[in-house]
Amino acid sequence: MMVIKDLYTHPIKSLRPIPLFDVVITPTGPLHDREFMLIRPAVGNDMADENMTLSRYSQLCLFLQEFYPKGSSSEDAEGVLVTYTPPEKPREEVHGQRAKNDVLLSRQRRVLRVPFRPDTEGLARRKVLMHQTECLAHDMGDSPYSEFFTQCLGIDVRLLYITPENLRTPLGNIAPPPKQVSSGILSLLGLSSGKQEKHNITFADCAPLLVTTEWSLRDVSRRFQHIAESDGGFHRGMDMTKFRPNIVLGAPHSSPGRNPADSGVIPAWDEDYWAELAICPQHPPYDDNTSECYKILLTQNCARCRAINVEYDSGEFGDANLPGGQEPLKCLMKDRRVDLGVNWSPVFGRYGWLEGKASVKVSVGDRVEVVRRNEERTKFYWPGVSTKLREVDS
Repeated sequence: MMVIKDLYTHPIKSLRPIPLFDVVITPTGPLHDREFMLIRPAVGNDMADENMTLSRYSQLCLFLQEFYPKGSSSEDAEGVLVTYTPPEKPREEVHGQRAKNDVLLSRQRRVLRVPFRPDTEGLARRKVLMHQTECLAHDMGDSPYSEFFTQCLGIDVRLLYITPENLRTPLGNIAPPPKQVSSGILSLLGLSSGKQEKHNITFADCAPLLVTTEWSLRDVSRRFQHIAESDGGFHRGMDMTKFRPNIVLGAPHSSPGRNPADSGVIPAWDEDYWAELAICPQHPPYDDNTSECYKILLTQNCARCRAINVEYDSGEFGDANLPGGQEPLKCLMKDRRVDLGVNWSPVFGRYGWLEGKASVKVSVGDRVEVVRRNEERTKFYWPGVSTKLREVDS
């Protein structure tokens, strides 16, 4: 038996996540997830705007996020409160040269409020290119948004907002196969309108949801601890939020009278083969004390980048206390390069999509079952991103 152990949303892409007890999940992911993104605007006519991600701008982890008003749920929150927390020892200019990405951190703690439903009238729009997909996003303007991030990072930064009308279209085999859409009298007659459902995403890399498990995280932490101890050191374990999931699955908490066998132990990396999950609410919403289980389709593995090497305390890339300059990403490469579609990257977690619902509410503690498995690992395919293969599952 599995349950949801943690839920996260990331309103501004690549900033620290918001941990939640419950969240509304829509076809484009958890409510408000990655609706905003930071960019570095182009300097010359022959240059392009640069999407700011944690894999290049490690300092983005110094920005914390929470809903406001304080204690709000994903449904009633008015916006996100961003708090910049400078490290104790900020990066200094060395011999007059800044860091490779030009960032020079402010020493001053700052706070910014970003509304979830900004008035976009009069806002300039910018074309965003992300993983070969294009969309138009609204530039939130100079004051206070661009000024806040520019002052914190010491470089010119713009905050972009993506609206439901301008979402990105996933490529390759990431989205589930499209289904025929029926409505009105056609639905009653069991006929199709000829239209196909569309799958869209926000500023999330490839899919609306990312699902991980505590069992696989423990395996990662154990191997890091073993490496550190073999050199006389200590490793505190890997932080799950570095993998930036939306849904974390694990065993239910043990309680008096519970059969230990009911807790269940899922092998590490078993999720590589999961195709479909059923999430069953622990608090039935209906008067007859029954509830409906919601389906999450898991389509592809999530390949990892150097973002997992970022040390949250310093805002810099580090070795996570591993000896010999070893990095978490390189350690995982030894045996987690298991997806032929991304042959040079280790895999952790699965991309997911809500099936057949406009929105559902899930909570920590909800029961989760694997209702369909794949016999073999899937092969990730996204033009321009995946490894070139002669043949890839479509």
